[in-house]
Amino acid sequence: MDTGNARLFTYDITVAFPALKLGSSLAEHAPQLLPQHPRPFINWIPDQLLTIVYPERQIQCQFTPQAAQIMDHRGGQALAEEPFPTVALNAIKAVIETSATQPRAYGLNFAVMLPQADPAAFLKTKFIHNPEALGESFGGSISGIGISATISAPPAVINFSLNPAAFITQVINVSGLPAPPVPPVAPETFVQAAVNYHFEGGKPPETGRELADQIKNHYDTLIKSLEKL
Repeated sequence: MDTGNARLFTYDITVAFPALKLGSSLAEHAPQLLPQHPRPFINWIPDQLLTIVYPERQIQCQFTPQAAQIMDHRGGQALAEEPFPTVALNAIKAVIETSATQPRAYGLNFAVMLPQADPAAFLKTKFIHNPEALGESFGGSISGIGISATISAPPAVINFSLNPAAFITQVINVSGLPAPPVPPVAPETFVQAAVNYHFEGGKPPETGRELADQIKNHYDTLIKSLEKL
């Protein structure tokens, strides 16, 4: 695949915990996630959901009863750049302190958009030897297609998928929150590659440098892998 015009749409680190306490103590940590910064936008549903958004930074934290997800929507030009590492590490620390718990797993997730004039046709002809026969065997024709794979690469399990971007719903619908940016051109002209690096039992990075290095290295591996397809 040609990755020359690939665009990183969003990436995140998600940390899983046995249980999170989504009470006032965690909500009160919100201003401390990014010190010396105007108070972020906060949406809090006690015991269900806590979302903290820095709109001008395009960084969003979402806490649920068993996970903390810190997302960056700035794109590839700011991959793993500050203030993302600071916000992510402080968010993880806040959960550990307020919930008296430790991570049980973590994952790094990337969504990359790749231009294709006809994404569905590209995926059919690229990855299925005889797509017409597959559709005809069911008495019809292929109208949509996606590719997925699970790859064991200790210490990670990698979940990879390719889908026409028109089939992807990327916006997180939380009442009152600004929507993440959408691709600058029609999604019908893109294939989306999504990858999750899952580290079961793994301890998330403890320094900003370590987190940034992991993000950059795994993203680089994703792009090189796409080039081989």
